[in-house]
Amino acid sequence: MEKLLAYLNSLSPAEQKAFALRCGTTVGYLRKAGSTGQRIGAELCINIERESLKSVVCEVLRPDIDWASIRHTAPASQAQEAINTVAEEAKAAILHVADTAEAEIKHVAEAQAVVKTEVKDVDPPVKLPPLASTEVADSLVLDERRKGPPTRRLKKQPFIGPDQRVGPPERRGFKLPEVTAALPKGV
Repeated sequence: MEKLLAYLNSLSPAEQKAFALRCGTTVGYLRKAGSTGQRIGAELCINIERESLKSVVCEVLRPDIDWASIRHTAPASQAQEAINTVAEEAKAAILHVADTAEAEIKHVAEAQAVVKTEVKDVDPPVKLPPLASTEVADSLVLDERRKGPPTRRLKKQPFIGPDQRVGPPERRGFKLPEVTAALPKGV
């Protein structure tokens, strides 16, 4: 509170009155609060800090209030710490990925070198005689109902005897008995 009194004493009486009016109070109240240590409201503290151009700050007038959280300076510093932590973790992850990629590239290059030496050591491939195209064509029949590659089916159906026929009984040589009893009229 001594800072408030010192600031007021540095001003002329006309400037003191104008300062108090801009803060929304009187010079008498400011002097009384400064000399007795009276608690000043938070809004008045903010006005005094603003009008004194931060010559008297809120933390001096009311040290019991957490001004950093009101000004959002604490979360900003916490946010900056979080950003720094995330940046460090990202940097470590990127370095890890780069190291892993480098090792993988080296591994692939070594594997390719081994394959090239193995290919040089192999005898020339053996050529198989081509299949007779008629054999393949005769055994493959396109199924028009089915999409996809041709399927292998027999060209001729196997012989089915008269007792193995499929279809309605009339076509197989059986006659069904007539059922006329027990039907209601009109059906």
